[in-house]
Amino acid sequence: MISRQLLQEVSSKVADLLGWDLYHHRLSDLKRGLTATAAELGIKATPAEIETWIRNTRWPQRELDILSSHLTVGETYFFREKASLNAFQQQIIPEIINRSNGHDPCLRIWSAGCCSGEEPYTLAILLNEAFPALQIRKIHLLGTDVNQSFLEKARAGKYSRWSFRETPQLIQQKYFSEKEGVWTLDPRIRKMVVFSALNLAEDLYPSAATATQNMDVIFCRNVLMYFTPDQIRLVVRRFYNSLTESGWLITSAVELNDQYFGDFETVKIGSCMLYRKNAVKPKKAGIAGEIKSPVQPYLVSPRKKKSSHVPVKSGHPVISRVLPVEKPKPVSEKAGELFGEGRYDECIALCSAELSQSPGNPDLMLWVVRSMANLGKLDQAHEWAEKLRSSPHVKTDHLYLYAHILLEKNEFNEAVLNLKRGLFLNPHHLMSHFLLVNIYSRMDNKTARMKHYRNVTDLLSSYEADEMVPDSGGLTAGRLETILKSLK
Repeated sequence: MISRQLLQEVSSKVADLLGWDLYHHRLSDLKRGLTATAAELGIKATPAEIETWIRNTRWPQRELDILSSHLTVGETYFFREKASLNAFQQQIIPEIINRSNGHDPCLRIWSAGCCSGEEPYTLAILLNEAFPALQIRKIHLLGTDVNQSFLEKARAGKYSRWSFRETPQLIQQKYFSEKEGVWTLDPRIRKMVVFSALNLAEDLYPSAATATQNMDVIFCRNVLMYFTPDQIRLVVRRFYNSLTESGWLITSAVELNDQYFGDFETVKIGSCMLYRKNAVKPKKAGIAGEIKSPVQPYLVSPRKKKSSHVPVKSGHPVISRVLPVEKPKPVSEKAGELFGEGRYDECIALCSAELSQSPGNPDLMLWVVRSMANLGKLDQAHEWAEKLRSSPHVKTDHLYLYAHILLEKNEFNEAVLNLKRGLFLNPHHLMSHFLLVNIYSRMDNKTARMKHYRNVTDLLSSYEADEMVPDSGGLTAGRLETILKSLK
């Protein structure tokens, strides 16, 4: 029998690794999960052997995957919770299309905790059915999960009859082919979804490396209920930052709770309640590590210090004290501080004013591009990135950023050209190779994808696991390697 103390130690470890709350009311589930995991790993099912394994394991990815599969439902189905799907199809997507002002919209949709893929594939089918005029290349549909085995099943696109218990028969016949009781999804729909491993408990999003920036809609249903309260707050804050302005977060009905979603506007559509990002709504403080302390704006003049008088004796010359004069910070440094604090509009205003006097400064243009992109203003970001690309001082990291903006606009070929131009300037720019892995995966070019996959692997070998990779948005080499493995 696994001791209660050991179960509590494992529950604490799982909370650290996955963010899940097993300590309260779920220790019996954890005990069953550990026993089942040990059996699957071929460990003898005696209490002593199991306890020895638990005390000695460092929880490599395979063991964590097996344990997580026994601790979660791990089972979903197509067209689950139709009320939110109807809101997505009938109101949210038409609204996004209308905001595009006649241009082809670039839809960015994320299914977080997608399990074996039924949810993102359902969204792909809905888009294909209701909006056939949309170009598939203009749709970025991302499915992520912490469990690699779930993702492998999702990529295969093969399902049993039980996955279709809420699926209209005509849809099932139209998009799936059956052989010996296995239903295989149409390859055209499979290509609409990109699957990637992502642990929601880690601060890997929003990030360009994980393709989780500027999302129009995030589905995260029946996932948050596994997390600790503190982890829920952190995950929701990261979702908020991952959404474009007026973006939508869709949870399940059992997860509705204003205690966690207070930064969002609550919107009722039909019979379901959804959350919408509202830039006007004030942010709430109190989330550790997420909100920085306010700093005095750089435009406010510092207060003058009172003069200090040194008493001197009669007959002695008076020696005045000369206080050191602080040099004003370079504008690019001020812009970086504003950007780091999330004050993107102020950063843009500062850089634009300076560029009107001294045009062509690549550092200032780079801050404008980044700020525009983080605000979801991709057209303006694209215009500024074009200017930056044309600069005689253009660098590899400039072209890498430009390629990201092109990718978000689904201009794959242009993104590839600019990344290759950047690699000509610096062949060892790891993140350019990494982005090409992502692009060639979506273009289904296996030869080119594997070439850059090997390049990334070789370049990562020169880093320590906890070393930060330049231009990665704060990712360490170890975390980047984990992401890379999910793309192989």
